[in-house]
Amino acid sequence: MQKISLMTPWLASALVRQAGQMTWQEIQALQKERLLILLAHARQHSPFLGEKYSKLPDSPKLSDIPITLRQEAMPQLDRWVCDPEITSLGLDSYLDRLDEASVSSPFLGRYRVLTTSGTTGVPLRMVRDDRHNLIHAALISQRLLGSSKTEGNPLPSFSYPRTAGILASGGHSSTYLSFLRTKKAYEAAGQAGEIMPLFVGMTTGQMVEALNAFQPRFLTGYPSNIRILASQQRLGKLDISPDLIACSAEHLSLEDIHYIEESFGCPVLNNYCSTEGGEVACLCRENHMHLNADWVIVEPVDQAMRPLPPGQESDGVLLTNLANLVQPIIRYYVSDRIVLHQEPCACGSPFPYIEIEGRKEDRLSFQNKEGAWMELPSALFIDISLDTPNCAQAQFIQTGPSRMEIRCIPEDEEGHEQLCQNLLAVTRERLVREGLGELELQISQESPLLGKSGKMRNTLSLMDQEKK
Repeated sequence: MQKISLMTPWLASALVRQAGQMTWQEIQALQKERLLILLAHARQHSPFLGEKYSKLPDSPKLSDIPITLRQEAMPQLDRWVCDPEITSLGLDSYLDRLDEASVSSPFLGRYRVLTTSGTTGVPLRMVRDDRHNLIHAALISQRLLGSSKTEGNPLPSFSYPRTAGILASGGHSSTYLSFLRTKKAYEAAGQAGEIMPLFVGMTTGQMVEALNAFQPRFLTGYPSNIRILASQQRLGKLDISPDLIACSAEHLSLEDIHYIEESFGCPVLNNYCSTEGGEVACLCRENHMHLNADWVIVEPVDQAMRPLPPGQESDGVLLTNLANLVQPIIRYYVSDRIVLHQEPCACGSPFPYIEIEGRKEDRLSFQNKEGAWMELPSALFIDISLDTPNCAQAQFIQTGPSRMEIRCIPEDEEGHEQLCQNLLAVTRERLVREGLGELELQISQESPLLGKSGKMRNTLSLMDQEKK
């Protein structure tokens, strides 16, 4: 079996570039080789996975490997990880201290740590090693920023392009921490004035004013925010000329891609990433989301965890991250629904592509007191959840043109009434700033509604009537 090489930026870049020139059959052989390396490492260094895989042969087929569920693995985090110095208590202490000033300081001097909001009800802490970080940085550089959508675009050649990023403040998500690290890199290079964070808690008017003054060449953010900014550009209220726009973390429809590209006159990039898998797929010039299948294996499955053929919508996926050796993700169930396509793409990529169906938030549009409809970005409601103490989950349900219901679950499984009042206060304050202070807000004692995949939508519309 091939020895695990020490990863360097040069090697990571070379490996990603090399795979892009392979045939699909060669990529599949590479997948198998890397899977066996990961599996052997996990069996030797992870007590949890060593027990789970104890009856497997030395070189099993992918389908022979047992499936792992988050609710099974997270309670055993200390035994799941492959470094005995990593403990739940140590992670909690590190995350409690992590802020903008310390974001570049790795956990134990060598790891990055992320968390998720727990839309399935089980929050996740994810530790990433240098091998993962360098490989996935190369994937972003070559297959997102350097994709066929950016051919002839000047921006990817800039070391420090003038960048504005829209993000949710707080938390330890990949999007937030990645932007903070980028901001620190700009500052270290003497380019602090070339990067500007915008937060989803800002009103649309505040974002427009800041962007008009800043004039970014590169704009990043949640699709729901970017689409609203595109409408402001069409109205003439926003007047910027970015070279490139990159969306992430929410569903981005083909309709939205065309709308945003036509509004700003520049390409829109998109990627499908996850806390567990990293950069799973990137958008090409044909607007197909190609899997980074040399480093990530995605298996579409039905509700009974049975494999599904290409072209059929899944109920979930089994995810294998071939890059991360410190917290192995092997046939790990994720409730995102996809359709896998293996037919050739006109862009020339050897990688299959997917349609993503399981990350859609409903768009909420409300009538203000003048009767005009106002759309709110779904990212705003995620930010409200993050800004409310003791909030594990919050769901915002539109039940009428000017009426919304809030459902929530506290982190400590107690204090539900106090959480409801806090959410009500924070939500009302945000709505007042958006010019929707007259909305009728209701708190429900019911649990959040779950979709077919078992995942909770942060925003959900139950309106029966058509908006006119």
